[in-house]
Amino acid sequence: MKNNEKLLKNCNISNPNEQINTKNNKELIKNSVMRQKNLNETKLKDNRIFQNHEKILKISKNNEKLLKNLKNSEKINKNSQKNIKNTLKNEKLIKKSNNLRNIKTDKSLSKNNKNTKNNSLDNRLDTKSKNRKNFSYNATSKLQTNKVCGIEISSPEKILFKKDKITKLDVANFYNDIAPQMLKFLNKRLLSVIRCHVEANESCFFKKHPTTDKNFVNSVLVDGEEYFYISSNRQLVMQAQLGTVEFHIWGSMLPNIDQPNLMVFDLDPAPDVSLEILRKACLLVKDVLDELKLKSFLKTSGGKGYHICVPFKKKLSWDEFADFSHNIALLLEQKYPDIFTTTIKKSARKGKIFIDYLRNKKGATCVAPFSLRARPHAPISFPISWADLNKISPNEINIKNYKNYLNS
Repeated sequence: MKNNEKLLKNCNISNPNEQINTKNNKELIKNSVMRQKNLNETKLKDNRIFQNHEKILKISKNNEKLLKNLKNSEKINKNSQKNIKNTLKNEKLIKKSNNLRNIKTDKSLSKNNKNTKNNSLDNRLDTKSKNRKNFSYNATSKLQTNKVCGIEISSPEKILFKKDKITKLDVANFYNDIAPQMLKFLNKRLLSVIRCHVEANESCFFKKHPTTDKNFVNSVLVDGEEYFYISSNRQLVMQAQLGTVEFHIWGSMLPNIDQPNLMVFDLDPAPDVSLEILRKACLLVKDVLDELKLKSFLKTSGGKGYHICVPFKKKLSWDEFADFSHNIALLLEQKYPDIFTTTIKKSARKGKIFIDYLRNKKGATCVAPFSLRARPHAPISFPISWADLNKISPNEINIKNYKNYLNS
């Protein structure tokens, strides 16, 4: 035994039990080191999570600040918009008050000096021109509203006659002003209208049946088709609001729709026919009608010629009425072959005047007295006396000067 122990010592070999204990201790130390490492790692993770959480909190706080700033900026914008609106309103009120002051001063000046010329728009509308100077008609004055006869005019500043800058509001005001004279001729007569939604003589269309505008007209059935007529100032203005520029009437009246009572001859001259010959032709037509004991009236066409209208009392059917007007045209052509023609073709009208008798059929129409024409300068088909034939040309009267001719 002693020898064995010595050998063990010499070989540096300890007791086996001690060796086992040392192994266990080493394992315990390793385990404790591993645990410590794990604890350190978890601490690091926790620290990172905490740091991330703090960053998220900071971001959320920054977002809240941004939202507050946005709300404040929105409030500032709203306040600035309100301020701008208020300033605009104040400017408009100042302008209106200035205009009213100018009008008052003009009136006071006119009282002090009767010979001074008043430049205000309202006084110009009331004065009558003795020398037939152009009448200044500007319905788009700042002093006027967009309502005409109680009807709000949409797009009032829309220019319908480009050269003269005549607006939709001007047209509505014209028809409101001329209504007392015009409604006498529109009374109980079926209508077809020409509407222009863009500009007169451009993108215009002919309308003879009511559609979506039924509530603004009087509608009636004729031979299974629906037609319309108007009977009030308000209905006339409403047509202007809907874009109507021209009014065309039937040759009969309700309820006697099959009894024509207005015959029309439209004298349409070729381009090479002078105004002097055209006026002479009108008088020749009048002479023939006088021989037939038919009273006739004259109106400008608003175009190149004149219209001669014959009120008819004798009861005739539409066919008889049309044949009679055709025979009158043929008579004029036979009597004055160098002046008149009944040929529709324009190539055969050279140097002559076409007597358009075709407006005297059922369903045919002619432009109404006092109606505007969708042509440059907004001319009017205007009734004139025979005595004024040599004074007034076919397209002389227009929306700007018509008041000069109302009492002529």
